[in-house]
Amino acid sequence: MKLFIVPLTILLLLSAVPFQANASQVETVRILHTNDIHGRIVPGEGMGFSKLKTLIDQYCQEDCLLLDAGDTFHGTPFVQASKGAAVVSLMNDLHYDAFVPGNHDFNYGLQRLLTLQKQAHFTFLNGNIFYQATKQHVFAPYMIKTVANKRVGVFGLTTTEAFTKTNPIYVNKLEISDPYEQAREMIKQLKDEQVDIIVALVHLGVEGSPETSQELAKNVEGIDIIVDGHSHTALEKGLIADHGTLITSTGAHLHALGFVTLTFPLHESSKINASLLKDQPTLQAHSGIQEKLQTLLTDINDAGKKMVAFTHAHLDGERKNVRANETNFSQFISDAMREQTEADAALINGGAIRASIAKGRITQGDLQSALPFDGHIVTVNVTGKQLKQMIQFGVNEYPAESGKFPHISGMSATFHWHETTPRLSSLLINNKAVDDSSYYTLATTDFITNGGDGYPKMQAGVRHKHVRDLVVDHFKKHQPSAHKKSRLLGLET
Repeated sequence: MKLFIVPLTILLLLSAVPFQANASQVETVRILHTNDIHGRIVPGEGMGFSKLKTLIDQYCQEDCLLLDAGDTFHGTPFVQASKGAAVVSLMNDLHYDAFVPGNHDFNYGLQRLLTLQKQAHFTFLNGNIFYQATKQHVFAPYMIKTVANKRVGVFGLTTTEAFTKTNPIYVNKLEISDPYEQAREMIKQLKDEQVDIIVALVHLGVEGSPETSQELAKNVEGIDIIVDGHSHTALEKGLIADHGTLITSTGAHLHALGFVTLTFPLHESSKINASLLKDQPTLQAHSGIQEKLQTLLTDINDAGKKMVAFTHAHLDGERKNVRANETNFSQFISDAMREQTEADAALINGGAIRASIAKGRITQGDLQSALPFDGHIVTVNVTGKQLKQMIQFGVNEYPAESGKFPHISGMSATFHWHETTPRLSSLLINNKAVDDSSYYTLATTDFITNGGDGYPKMQAGVRHKHVRDLVVDHFKKHQPSAHKKSRLLGLET
């Protein structure tokens, strides 16, 4: 047998030559993404994290990018018990690369969100939220990761609604700037970094917000893909927007995992494809994640199973209903607020109600799911004029769904239509016309008094119990009706 000895100088020269892929070589960048999970990490309404892990392993066998577009750490008793820590731990296990904060990710306050950031093995991205005092970014504005030999730049943006769609007191040390302006700046920086692909990870929404992903694509050039959240829009095959930008969004509550592929070399025939990977009967849960979920759930389930009340009627708290109409549940809640505080009237926003409650036993977990937000009921003295302005503000987007839609007690309002907008015609309390200059005691939430959903900010009032506790107390004396009697008259097109 002959031994062939290669001179050391040749080996050194060969090792110094960088690898160059053949120009015709096909390379595929895979991007997986989620949005608006709202704490639904247990299999049930959606696939949960155990089945999500199975899909990720199936479609991300080689290197890929795994992103989340916000509203993730809040929304169910399970995640709220740990104030989001359980979600972060599981996202670490699933090997997420980046996350952009949504408005509800601030629901535990800024300091808690910063603590969760320290616990995360993935990057918190945002380029348009700053500290008021220093004008410094709160989170990393962008990141770069090499996937399939391509440099992928990802930057983050959050809707300016974030500061009114969470309790404004949680973000009072921050300021939020125009996302389009910040996007242009980050794109410039990423191009200077010579990235091959630019991805905007945003919590803006496809529609219905002051700034949307479609408007981002229209106003800002240079974005290849927008991974979106906030509007709960399911884009089955993505949406090609202005400047050829692909917008993709999965809906909400982990009903799907978004899957985008970019195949190089890219041509106008387009090698960019988007799809939604959904739960199937044959999809198996990942045993390791399922075991961890069961361990985390044990103590929480025991507390959540405690019965707190009983209802003879189904309580309607569906999102599409409470954001554009009165329901028997919303009326029961507002009645509880008014009666328990002995106020003249009560008002709660539809966005505070997050789920229905089935007829029968009501557990602590049921109530937590339906009314998940922390905070308290407060009573404030308002003039009749202020009260009218609040109700008019609450309905001015009707019939479109809106979190600010008002649910009232102790009052009846009548509207007429001016072109396409409802206008308040009259407002009664105890069957008497509300006087602009007279004062009335209003029971509402500290979310509303702090300026939440854009309602006018008020002076601090008298603090009472949490709305969940008030509702439980109300059940001791009353049962909700299976039907509702309209208190907002004339809201029909």
